Amino acid sequence: QITVIPLPITSVITGPDTVCSGSTGVIYSVTNNAGSVYSWTVVGGAIASGQGFNQITVNWGAAGAGTVSVTEYNFFGCMGNTSTLNVVINPSPVAINISGPDTICEGTFGQYIATPATNGSIYTWVVTGGVPGAQGNDTMDVQWTTPGNQTVIVTELNSFGCPGIPDTFNIVVNPMPAPLTLFGPDTVCEFS
Repeated sequence: QITVIPLPITSVITGPDTVCSGSTGVIYSVTNNAGSVYSWTVVGGAIASGQGFNQITVNWGAAGAGTVSVTEYNFFGCMGNTSTLNVVINPSPVAINISGPDTICEGTFGQYIATPATNGSIYTWVVTGGVPGAQGNDTMDVQWTTPGNQTVIVTELNSFGCPGIPDTFNIVVNPMPAPLTLFGPDTVCEFS
C-alpha cells in the first residue's frame, strides 16, 4: 500500500510591495499551516527575524528592485511551490543639515535653511522658543520669543513618501535688555 502525501499549498505573501530604502522591521507573512516549516529568501534586504516560521521581518537596503520568496515544507518534508512577492525599494532622502544664526536676540527673526534641498520634497519644521513661519519649504523664518537654549528641527519627506532623518540645530536666544528708567526732575524752569 502506498500513501501519497499532498504537497503543501502556500498562500500568497502579504506585506508591503513598496518600501523605503533603509526601512527596518517590515513584516511579511503567509498563512500558517500546522507542522510546516518556511524557508524564506530576501533579495535587496536582510531577514531580521522569523526564518523558519510563517512570518518574518525584513530590513531593506539600497533603492532598487527587491523580492521576498518563501518555500513551505510540510510535516512530512514535502516541498511546496515557492511563493514570491516583488518589492520596489524607493530611495530615502539624503542627510540634510540646517544652517542659520545660532546666536540671536529675543524678539528678532532668523532664517534657517535645510540643505541640500530636493525638488518635490516637503519639509516639516519644529521650533522651540519661537514662532515658526509657513511649513513645507526648505527655508523657515522664525521669530524668537523666549530667551535661552532653543532648537530648530527639520524632517524631509520626499516625493516617494519616504522620510529622512531629522536634523536638529541648536540656538541661543539672548534676552533683550530691561527697559531703562530715567531719573531726574520732571519739572524744570525755563533756561535752567
